[in-house]
Amino acid sequence: MNKKLFYMIFMSLLPLFFFGQNKQNEKLYINFKENSIDTYWKKGEMGKKFKEKSYLKNEKSNGDVDFFVEGLMFRYDKSKMETKTMSDTEIECIKLLTPQEILNHINSIQEKYPLGYKYPSEEFPKMFIVNKNKRNIILYEVKCQYYIE
Repeated sequence: MNKKLFYMIFMSLLPLFFFGQNKQNEKLYINFKENSIDTYWKKGEMGKKFKEKSYLKNEKSNGDVDFFVEGLMFRYDKSKMETKTMSDTEIECIKLLTPQEILNHINSIQEKYPLGYKYPSEEFPKMFIVNKNKRNIILYEVKCQYYIE
């Protein structure tokens, strides 16, 4: 086999190697609208429905943060997880998931692992809450938390 043919085959197979990698390198970005007035219908006790804010944030004294997106809880653990800031131009290059898209993703995880999944996991991509405020855009690495109210 000549070098040119080998090179062409190698170069054509190279993308398969990179795109066939495990989901470990993938990332999901969850749009978090901290100052939003959006609401959703939530089921309460005895099946009654009531409106609740779609986006809630609970900062703890130790630096951990709980984010709620339409009832789903995402936890940022300051001692184990990363944060980073982004510019407006950088954020335009990534896909921000809607509450429905993240709900679909979390449901698929819960179906496979009803008692929770190991974090970090090679099977599931890292998740980041994208929190835009007036000054900057902060990305918090988070893990979905299953909880009972």
